[in-house]
Amino acid sequence: MIFDKYLDRKGNYLVLFLILLTGTVLRLFDISQIQYTYDEISALNRTQFDSLGELIEKGVKTDFHPLGIQVFLFYYTKLFGYNEIVVKLPFILAGIASIFLTWHIARRWFNDHVALLSAAVRASIQYTVMYSQIARSYSFFLRVLLLLVHFYTRFFIEKEYTWKKTIS
Repeated sequence: MIFDKYLDRKGNYLVLFLILLTGTVLRLFDISQIQYTYDEISALNRTQFDSLGELIEKGVKTDFHPLGIQVFLFYYTKLFGYNEIVVKLPFILAGIASIFLTWHIARRWFNDHVALLSAAVRASIQYTVMYSQIARSYSFFLRVLLLLVHFYTRFFIEKEYTWKKTIS
């Protein structure tokens, strides 16, 4: 390949760092101007209950969105408040983590070049950037799905059965 002489192992990590940096900048760019979407406002309105039981009865059972994200938002907003940047930050971090996980999985399944290209696409494509900035389940579920693929690969394909290897 044309870039082989430039992309040794250290070069790959440098490019990965630049990809992660680009993905982070794209997700955080002008974050103070990104307003809540209707779906986010709806979810945050359902965090106004006094107890978790009331949230589940009146906020989750009446809606068809995932329980986990709603419970997370319930406790997270109680701790940190409703500032748009603060509420969106965990979802942005999940989106950034998905860039790294995409690279890691593609590197194990294919090679370094495919991994870097996959991570670059995940970091920069508008679809994943936008959905990482929305405080809904999209970026969390993507991260969980990629973690499942990672552990599936380690356990079933690479036959790493010990708990210590599976967890690391």
